[in-house]
Amino acid sequence: MQLAQRYGFEVDPHERIDDLSMGERQQLELLRLLAGGAHVLILDEPTTGISAEQKELLFDSMRTLAREEGKTLILVSHKLDEVQELCDYAYVLRKGRHVGGRSLPCPNPELVALMFEQLPPRPARRNTTQTETVLELQAVSVRSTRLELEPVSLQVQAGQVLGLAGLEGSGQELLLRACAGLLPLAAGRLQLNGTSAQLHWDYPTARRHGVAYLAAGRLEEGLVAGLTLTEHMALVNKAHGLLVDWAHSRQQAAEHITTYQVVGQPESYIENLSGGNQQRFLFAMLPKDLTLILMEHPTRGLDIRSTDWIWEQLDARRSTGTAIIFISADLDEVAARSDQIAVFSGGRLVRTVAAAQTDADELGHLIGGAA
Repeated sequence: MQLAQRYGFEVDPHERIDDLSMGERQQLELLRLLAGGAHVLILDEPTTGISAEQKELLFDSMRTLAREEGKTLILVSHKLDEVQELCDYAYVLRKGRHVGGRSLPCPNPELVALMFEQLPPRPARRNTTQTETVLELQAVSVRSTRLELEPVSLQVQAGQVLGLAGLEGSGQELLLRACAGLLPLAAGRLQLNGTSAQLHWDYPTARRHGVAYLAAGRLEEGLVAGLTLTEHMALVNKAHGLLVDWAHSRQQAAEHITTYQVVGQPESYIENLSGGNQQRFLFAMLPKDLTLILMEHPTRGLDIRSTDWIWEQLDARRSTGTAIIFISADLDEVAARSDQIAVFSGGRLVRTVAAAQTDADELGHLIGGAA
């Protein structure tokens, strides 16, 4: 508690780890290191999946550690704005080799060119003109042990991207999981393609109706540690008879590795892949014809090129009418990738705005409760 007060963290010593948000876990990890007397701190993607407010608190603490207490901090990050804001010097690695460095601040394009040998082109985003309603929420409310989401009414059209913005624990995760059938509706009605799902809406039912869910925890919920890529393909292959066709599953894994540019082999264990390659393989496992894709932090911890690649795949699905709802702690991503944005604060939907008429700064103010 003394360390928490010293660095402005809010940590309840009686709280269970399972009940902490990702930002609170980051704070606890840092406190454990400091309590152990660490003088050199290596932080690997420390802002992944945490809110803007928690990020600022973390950054203030890191500045205090470096400038007032003489600690040495090494930051590993794909987020160049964070590198520019915090660091004195950047070393750039590409394909396992040190390829250069720059004193900071410096123009971001210089770092990007070092990372990828050249500036990667940003793909043009497809526009959707479909007006068919895929998902309709009518006064939907969801409860958890920590929060009750006030009634939410929304519509999502075919091919539309709806971004959910808000601090962690503001209710957007509850809504996403309720749409996936992972949490029951406390009240209200959910309609998918005009079919009411008020009762008996669970995850297997959602899957049968063409709904896919990609969790933020890749290994915790999305994939199975200890299984190979071939075994993952066997899990999602519906063509099996009484026995698993391992040759076919291995062939499918090899094809997906090539198509989705996964750095791995059919016999590779999924936990041995990098986070970006795990995410690519998660997309490879998605069924072809989907009505709705629900995603938590789809590009968490990914570099610029991998992020653009993920959204290229999603844009291709949008063009066939698949609707997308996603959560991201990166407000720039929410503003850039969404058609509509639903802003949550304190367990309620406070505003729905067109992405073309807002930006990350305004979203931050709305999340903070500004009118």
